[in-house]
Amino acid sequence: LHNYFFQRIRMNILFENAWAQTSGSGGSFLGFLPLVIIFVVFYFLLIRPQSKKQKEHKEMISSLVVGNGVILKHASNVQGCAYAIEDCFKDAGYHENIFKNLCIPGTKVDNVINNNKISAVTLTGSTPAGISVAKKAGENLKKAVLELGGSDPYLIFEDANIDIAVSACIDGRILNAGQSCIAAKRLIITKNNEEDFIEKLKSQLSLKIMGDPIDDVDIGPMVSNDSRKEVHEQVMNTIEAGATLHIGGYIPDIEGAYYPITLISGVAPGMPGFDEEIFG
Repeated sequence: LHNYFFQRIRMNILFENAWAQTSGSGGSFLGFLPLVIIFVVFYFLLIRPQSKKQKEHKEMISSLVVGNGVILKHASNVQGCAYAIEDCFKDAGYHENIFKNLCIPGTKVDNVINNNKISAVTLTGSTPAGISVAKKAGENLKKAVLELGGSDPYLIFEDANIDIAVSACIDGRILNAGQSCIAAKRLIITKNNEEDFIEKLKSQLSLKIMGDPIDDVDIGPMVSNDSRKEVHEQVMNTIEAGATLHIGGYIPDIEGAYYPITLISGVAPGMPGFDEEIFG
């Protein structure tokens, strides 16, 4: 793969207009050339039914179309999905080995970053994982792009249409069983709207169906029992710290890593629901 791109760059076939002369009389040129091989690391999973895998494809396709090769290290427990993504690129007509999934544990990521054929690394995952990857990339003077954890707020102002706000909030939160980097994880509401908003939100959430994603349901299972346990502990610790539970907040007695839609209010600084990202 490395030799393939090196030869393509030397022959200037990939980019007919890779070089452009800058203005002025100095004879300077500006070049746009691929970095050669990008190492993409994901520590999360999309398990939406009929998912187009937009998240993975966005970063990978943008790297591929400008002439880079891509090596993917997906989460170790979702290698079936990772190889399915690899098949997507093969089916789309990309050259063999231009995109490859690397089935390795997280402990081997540093070795890949150290490899002199890797030019840059991008990671989507937790803050600790980002710190580790950024440190190793910095040691090797390699470019790094990181998308780390967060807890996005959803703001409902005084003049908001509550019905529209409730609908938009639900769509933005239950996506992928709440396992989304950009989900509206915190709801911030004015005092005058709080009671009306919570009642309407409870009413609409109670209608949502949890079940097998193959069926016509609103939310499926979480990625693993361990992930569900972590979310449940965050919920319980938040309630014990003084928050109010409205719906959900229990582990159902069914097979699979299912966790019901859960609504809590009165969340304040010092509670896990305020200070931490609840990824689910």
